[in-house]
Amino acid sequence: MDLLKLHGMSATDPLGGLSQQLGRDLERRMFSGAVPPQSEIARASTARFKRQLQDVEARRRQRKQQRDEDD
Repeated sequence: MDLLKLHGMSATDPLGGLSQQLGRDLERRMFSGAVPPQSEIARASTARFKRQLQDVEARRRQRKQQRDEDD
């Protein structure tokens, strides 16, 4: 959003106007709750990454156990 604002302030061509409109639209969405704040996105990403790591570790343990049983 900051990049769109910067571009909108510096560009005088039609893209500058578009950048300003997009920036205002994003602000409205963010304040209305349609776009989650970055902290919520970061928390969700972190939780998803943690689950993926746990899944990988569980599969690793399962493979190790399988090898131990086969020996």
